[in-house]
Amino acid sequence: MLPEIIATVSKTPKQMKLIKNINNLGFTMVEVMISVLVILVLVPAVYLLINPVELQQRARDKKRISDVSVLERAITEYSLDNKSFPDNEDTTRYSNVLPSGNSGPLVDSSANGWIDANLVNYMVKIPIDPINDATNRYIYRHSVTGFEINVALEYYLDMMKSDGGNNSSAYEIGNDLSIL
Repeated sequence: MLPEIIATVSKTPKQMKLIKNINNLGFTMVEVMISVLVILVLVPAVYLLINPVELQQRARDKKRISDVSVLERAITEYSLDNKSFPDNEDTTRYSNVLPSGNSGPLVDSSANGWIDANLVNYMVKIPIDPINDATNRYIYRHSVTGFEINVALEYYLDMMKSDGGNNSSAYEIGNDLSIL
């Protein structure tokens, strides 16, 4: 319809310029191809720079470090109040395995978490590893004089070597880092 309107009116220089501009509004095939190629190069480059797998590993490790710090504080407070450490002495507990008779990770008056003790006065729930499988889990054990919590980290590997413990493949926290 636009060409018909223009054809019926005498064309002044200003109208001729308008017609020329209307005809040049689209993209050429070369411009489209160059844009697609730039996008195809930039997307993988940005993906490699961001590295979402590494970001997830860092996030999980930060949660692990926070969780075991909270757990360490709760166990220390429990031991100060009760003159003993929670759970059975010289029994290794894993966050992915519940003691017999316990039903879940939450701490309540029936002590149904992976650490077989009532920690309700010290924490809302006993934390578990973000992955919580046979490789990535929290490990707890205590003796008469001390306790240790271990966790495998995915990203902050240097922390496992420099934590002062005797296991370079686990981040160790507690007051006796030679138990596990």
